[in-house]
Amino acid sequence: MDDACQPPARPKVLLLAYACSPNRGSEPGLGWKWAVESAKNFDTWVISQEGEFAGEIRGYLKEHGEISGLHFTFIHKNPWAKHFKRIGVLGYLFRNQWHRHAFRVAQRLHQQIGFDLVHQINFTGFREPGYLWKLDIPFVWGPVGGTQNYPWRFLGEADLLGALTEGLRSVLNRLQLHFSPRVRQAASRASLFLAANSTIQRDFARVHRVEPILMLETGIHSVAASPRRPDSNRRVLHILWSGDLAAHKGLPLLLKALSHLSQRLPCVLRILGTGRLQRRWQRLARRLNVAGNVTWMGRLPHQQALEQYRWADIFVFTSLRDTSGNVVLEALAAGVPVVCMDHQGVRDIVTEECGIKIPVTVPSDVVIRLSEAIMTLAEDSVLQERLSAGALRRAREYEWPRQGERMATLYRKMLGEPAGQLDPQPAPLARNGNHWLFCEAIRNAAKNWGKRAAGLIAVSVERVSDVGADELFGILLYHRVAPHDPAFPEPSLNVTPERFREQIAGLMERGYVIRPLREVLRNRASGLPPPSRTVVVTFDDGFASVHADAWPVLKEFKAPATIFLNTAFMDSGEPFPFDRWGLAHRQRLPAEYYRPLTSAECREMAEDGLVELGSHTHTHIDFRSRPVALMQDTQTSVDLLRKRFGLKEVSFAFPGGRRYSGHSGEEMMAAVKKLPVTCALTTDGAPVDWRTDPFGWGRFNVYQWDTATTLTAKLKGCYGWAPKLQERLSLCRSRPRTCASGNGQGF
Repeated sequence: MDDACQPPARPKVLLLAYACSPNRGSEPGLGWKWAVESAKNFDTWVISQEGEFAGEIRGYLKEHGEISGLHFTFIHKNPWAKHFKRIGVLGYLFRNQWHRHAFRVAQRLHQQIGFDLVHQINFTGFREPGYLWKLDIPFVWGPVGGTQNYPWRFLGEADLLGALTEGLRSVLNRLQLHFSPRVRQAASRASLFLAANSTIQRDFARVHRVEPILMLETGIHSVAASPRRPDSNRRVLHILWSGDLAAHKGLPLLLKALSHLSQRLPCVLRILGTGRLQRRWQRLARRLNVAGNVTWMGRLPHQQALEQYRWADIFVFTSLRDTSGNVVLEALAAGVPVVCMDHQGVRDIVTEECGIKIPVTVPSDVVIRLSEAIMTLAEDSVLQERLSAGALRRAREYEWPRQGERMATLYRKMLGEPAGQLDPQPAPLARNGNHWLFCEAIRNAAKNWGKRAAGLIAVSVERVSDVGADELFGILLYHRVAPHDPAFPEPSLNVTPERFREQIAGLMERGYVIRPLREVLRNRASGLPPPSRTVVVTFDDGFASVHADAWPVLKEFKAPATIFLNTAFMDSGEPFPFDRWGLAHRQRLPAEYYRPLTSAECREMAEDGLVELGSHTHTHIDFRSRPVALMQDTQTSVDLLRKRFGLKEVSFAFPGGRRYSGHSGEEMMAAVKKLPVTCALTTDGAPVDWRTDPFGWGRFNVYQWDTATTLTAKLKGCYGWAPKLQERLSLCRSRPRTCASGNGQGF
């Protein structure tokens, strides 16, 4: 046959699958599925274990026939390994020995065959990166897991051994992530680094300065054809839980939630799995008087376990430490709505279209929220049906053929071939080709590094000097408080809910007291200084995320705050016109990330008593050198706030807010003083002397990188040089900033 008629040779791929079997689930099943999917597009060789899996693979291929393009090489494992695999250090040493042997075999195979790339495909906990990165071909590592830790506040939910184990694991995790030479070398050598969840993606990006691509390490075989319809004749809610009965699985949280529901909701719980803590948790169920509602099913064959999803109305996943959660995918594939923790891998899998996610705050709060979520689903059959349909849509995104094609697309990009149509789901950064987005990312990165450096210098100054005066207090300024979706660039001026909570808690632990702005203003009018270590918390613009993610934290710590609203945009589902991040990504983001607050949300917070509402002008346009326009626009905003919410006193904050940029200043302040407002806050970052005119009090912008330590340095006045330096640099530039681009983003 003429060579021109020969089909082009397929690239050659070497996979390292420590565990691989067509007859098992978990890691062996993952190794098999990834190998089969790879062979659809590439000539694939797999290195795996001889004793444990070789017989199963050979038997399968003998019964079902060889798979085109798929070849296996098996390596014997040390016979002592099976006796010590559950003893952490010894198990690790035996696995490391196997990886060393696998590297030598890979070297010989590469000399014979000439691979185009090599991929360590499973058992990819970051602590054991193997040695294939030493080969002189592109190395793919992952999807890598393992950096996620058990939340410290939940150690009391574990038994003593579990708490000690999880605490020690967290410490060792941190040490290995930062200091392991092989982890560092593998991460830097990898041509393609895949992170199994956004926690791992964040950790490696932060510690090793790499850009992992987010990709779930597992997949689903099949998805139900149609969504489930709640049985109107059923009077008892069916709840399913599945997993090892181990400390990190968090089952006591669900048992305690059931005890809250026992008098209000007829429900039964089936628990699939076995483990060391089964008897302990059975005793807990009896103490909580829910033992009669719970059936302990034990460990079922996989097919029988799948049948349990057809029994369930909802699936609850309480794991406090997990890379992802195969059982969550199985629930979604059966069309079962999921209630889960809002962290780690399951946060990436479950969306608001298919489940309810519970913020991981403190155990008592999680128990209450779990019970409320279960009650909500029990009472709303329409919601159940909608989430069931969403579960099926979400599960289809993780079907194995789609996962395989995503991986093939990544391989092709690495090898310089035309890529397929499916991008990794989700991608590490959402780039739409817009030149502005790229330039904005570079500009923001440079600004953030400058701000971080200023923060570190401020902390150093605070530690070596006696600063701070009793007559001074500080005002903090937040904007958006929303989770960071790693599929997108970080939004401007965003603090995640977890970091927001750490900041508030940390300040309180340092003796700071968060007080209402109105109280400070009234005391000043009476000639009374604010108590020592007073802090005021404010939010500008009025993003919906303040209601969804900041307000729960404020209520938890009984911390008052003021929200300065751009009243023209309340009740709109569209991004603010000055929110370029929201405008750029609105088509792919839930509306809660970018939309303004609704009137109902504002009213709910105001009636609670912790939150007061203020004006941030009506339209948030650029009012520089236009004091009359500012006054007219703000009057519209004040009138609306009074009419809609019955406010008697209205506070005000300048949009943009910096004096040097012209967004505030004497002329603008004089205009605002003619309005019925109690103050006019700027964004000039400095502590406030209560005796000065409140129509000019400054505020500190708060950033994601801020900790209680850096905020303390700001509040004590160790940060004042930074905005002054920025002002001097800005005055040297010929092109002025605009309100839309600056938005008060000073130091």
